[in-house]
Amino acid sequence: MNNYKKIRISRTETRDEHRIIMEKHIGRRLSRNEVVHHKDGNKSNNNIENLEIMSRSDHSRLHAPTKTSPKSEEEIVKLRERMRGSKSPTSVLTEDLVRLILGSKFAGKSSRKVAKELKVAHTTIARVRAGITWTHINKLDLLLDANPVESSILCLPPTAP
Repeated sequence: MNNYKKIRISRTETRDEHRIIMEKHIGRRLSRNEVVHHKDGNKSNNNIENLEIMSRSDHSRLHAPTKTSPKSEEEIVKLRERMRGSKSPTSVLTEDLVRLILGSKFAGKSSRKVAKELKVAHTTIARVRAGITWTHINKLDLLLDANPVESSILCLPPTAP
């Protein structure tokens, strides 16, 4: 028994709750190769911030005691970094789209309108805007990308008095 919370779909079918939550979050069914990993190791904590999608091989590498499994927190961080943003096989956005969502192109539009235009789930847009996902793209990046003149000013070292 895997001790995951189950949801009864029908009289004869149950599914793991964490997989259903992730599928709703990304707006599609997970593939057979996609594993939903509990970051804190608590199989009962199905909060979306505690869940991440990994390939079956990366998940095995993370947990299986092998020569290639990460041995330190630093190696785990590197593994997660490798799966960040559009490098993730499950990503429905790209870094450029996220910059547009956070920048002025979609300013004033609701998450639902932006989602409809980009053909993604509205929760995907809402989570980007709330800073829950795509946290590696920050406001300074947007300013630097949009304004090369200002970016050169922002990058100057402080002047001596």
